[in-house]
Amino acid sequence: MPVFESATAYPCIITYQKSAPNSDIKVTNVEHLKFPDLREYVSEHMINMSQSQLNDEGWNLVSSAESNLLAKLKNAGVPLKDYVKNQIYYGVKTGLNEAFVIDGPTREALIAADARSAEIIKPFLAGRDIKRYGTPVVSNYLIFTKRGIDINKYPAIKAHLEQFKKQLMPKPKDFAGDKWPGRKPGSYKWYEIQDAVDYYKEFDKVKIIFPDIAPFMQATIDTEYSYLGNTGYIIPTNDLYLLALLNSKIVHYIYRSVSSTIRGGYLRFIRQYVEKIPIIMGTEKQVATIIEIASIIINHKEDLKNTKLDNKRTQLSAKIDYLNEKIDKMVYEIYGLSEEEIGIVEGVSKV
Repeated sequence: MPVFESATAYPCIITYQKSAPNSDIKVTNVEHLKFPDLREYVSEHMINMSQSQLNDEGWNLVSSAESNLLAKLKNAGVPLKDYVKNQIYYGVKTGLNEAFVIDGPTREALIAADARSAEIIKPFLAGRDIKRYGTPVVSNYLIFTKRGIDINKYPAIKAHLEQFKKQLMPKPKDFAGDKWPGRKPGSYKWYEIQDAVDYYKEFDKVKIIFPDIAPFMQATIDTEYSYLGNTGYIIPTNDLYLLALLNSKIVHYIYRSVSSTIRGGYLRFIRQYVEKIPIIMGTEKQVATIIEIASIIINHKEDLKNTKLDNKRTQLSAKIDYLNEKIDKMVYEIYGLSEEEIGIVEGVSKV
């Protein structure tokens, strides 16, 4: 929990007292500082947890009931990594977005100067552009000069990048100075994207995309073959069932138990944790129904984006909330949760 208003710091103070040996311990997570008396707050929010939950992998200070539920969920189905055959990719790391990421007018000018420029200018999205089930709005573009490109085939692009040549130069391995004005060392040419991005063809597909920082998973489908910056991830599939699971309360509940919360309640969606999300296939009927509902939500989200009528917006928002709840109920059933376990998830996962 952020304590200092003017600093991004995450202090952790552990207080404890000696008592008789016991297999359980009492724990309180202090969620805010808006209370008159700390002892009273601790007493009112205390939970029991087993000492066996404190292991070398890290401490998750939750009740025994919640610990058992998390263990049940994490061992269910197959890890996302296996479900998507290890196809989870981060966005493009250019080394200097100022040079490679351009706006619409600059794109038009480069194409007007040389029509071939269009071949290597791609729709570009940053993590902040990606919203849950929403159709991303492309306002920027990426000059994608991948490794091995013949830059002389694109004179307008070359002229544009030459403005930034000093900042684009890769640092020589034998450089002895304190500060290098360009990019990190590497085998790339000054006009090339910094990282190899060997999987670049996956961007030219319909795919699931999500940002790396968000208060909850904000996955959606990209149908515009957009390239992402390094603040987003892609899964090259149009699997609406998977999309719905990723956006469900159950996945939010699971993920927040493995990812630390940063300032403002945001989570870091890092591949090493995302790939462990357990995926269970429902019955044929359940899968078909969830796909249908997810498709309707996407359409409603698009209508919501385009309408300016307040009453229409209210109606669409209510429909979207209802459909999300419907998916969550089906996902609870697929993951085999009891009413008590659903209560735990609902109490924690306010998506």
